[in-house]
Amino acid sequence: MRPLSNMTESKENEIEMKKDYLEPKTLADLMKLSERVDGLEFVGGCTSIKTLPKKFITLKDIPELKKFEKWDRYFSIGSELTLAEIESKEEKNLPVLLYEAVKTVGSRSVRNLATLAGNIFGTENGTRHTLYAPLLALDAKLEFTRYKAGSDLRTETKAVSMTKLPEFDTKKWILTKVRIPN
Repeated sequence: MRPLSNMTESKENEIEMKKDYLEPKTLADLMKLSERVDGLEFVGGCTSIKTLPKKFITLKDIPELKKFEKWDRYFSIGSELTLAEIESKEEKNLPVLLYEAVKTVGSRSVRNLATLAGNIFGTENGTRHTLYAPLLALDAKLEFTRYKAGSDLRTETKAVSMTKLPEFDTKKWILTKVRIPN
């Protein structure tokens, strides 16, 4: 882990802020770290969090989480695509409901940072963020991946519908993509 910051803020009392973060470059590295290091939290664009966790993994530079694919039967959208990147796919390449909903999220500056995963998991005062209802209406499936217990080589993947997400224990699972029927 590398320190994110070692800065001191001067207020009434001096406050020292130290954070440790990991920045994996591949999905395999991410899965290994999430399995081996306790207490890590995943962060993406960080538009919904007020303070960073003490130990975290940033997901922003993992190419496997930033893919967009349009197939005959479904769209596959990487969990760490920013909302601006999704918006740039244009209406003809996305379900209209999703495209229109993405355009309503914050300002362009917010959409440049905010990720699909952050919007799905983020809540404010107990209320889900903007894309939760459209993804629910589109019958989206969330694809999670983790290392299979006791194995460094094999992974396990699970598709979870939006309706089952509240009861799904995401611990040790990584949201890799969202699949939407075409």
